[in-house]
This record gives sequence, structure tokens and C-alpha cells, in this order.
Amino acid sequence: MYLDGIVGLGPDWDGYDYLAETFRSALPLLVRFGIITEQKADIDTFAKRLREEVVSQRSYVVLPLMVGAWVHIA
Repeated sequence: MYLDGIVGLGPDWDGYDYLAETFRSALPLLVRFGIITEQKADIDTFAKRLREEVVSQRSYVVLPLMVGAWVHIA
């Protein structure tokens, strides 16, 4: 088995923008299904708000993990 993932932290990590753009692409469906409103998501400030929250809490972000498994049968 294999597990791989990206972890980021600090004010200069580019992952906040990556997550904001991922959220932006999913937003129309989230709104359509009533999960969130565009006003509540405030997508244009999401990366900034996420960055501020992670840095202020001295925390980190884990992007989705990639898991792989394979077998060889002789």
C-alpha cells in the first residue's frame, strides 16, 4: 500500500489559493443543493480567511490523501 499527501502551513503556503479555487469550482453545486449560499461562502476572501485562521491557530492543512494499493500474484 502507498499513502501520499501534501501538508502545508504558514503564511506563504500556496495551498490556500489551491483550496480556494477548488472550493470555487464546487460552489455552484454546493449552492444548488442548499449546502451553502454564495454570500456565506464569500469565495473571493476564502483563501485570505483560511490563511489567517491557520496561521493564527499555529495549525496546518492536509490536502486530500492519495491511497494506492496493488498486488502481484505469482
